[in-house]
Amino acid sequence: MFLEIYNGDRWVLVDSTRRRLATNYDPSNPVIPLSYPNEEAGYYVLYKGIDAASYGIYDLVELGERLQRFAARTDLSELKMPKYEIDYLR
Repeated sequence: MFLEIYNGDRWVLVDSTRRRLATNYDPSNPVIPLSYPNEEAGYYVLYKGIDAASYGIYDLVELGERLQRFAARTDLSELKMPKYEIDYLR
């Protein structure tokens, strides 16, 4: 889960788990090029909301099913990988 924060005059994407933020974040691009050792390809925005219930997810089984449907119908090669400036929280 990532946080989108409007800070003054721009959007910032915060990865609180790894203490990173993308300072030139574009909230309209569904590609999040922040990787982890087991997720080298980055992440993709599927839903946005205050919490999972706000977009209709109430359990992990349902989330898994939606993720599988997304993967089956999405050609990731057509998505544009943004070049975000990454900063680290202290």
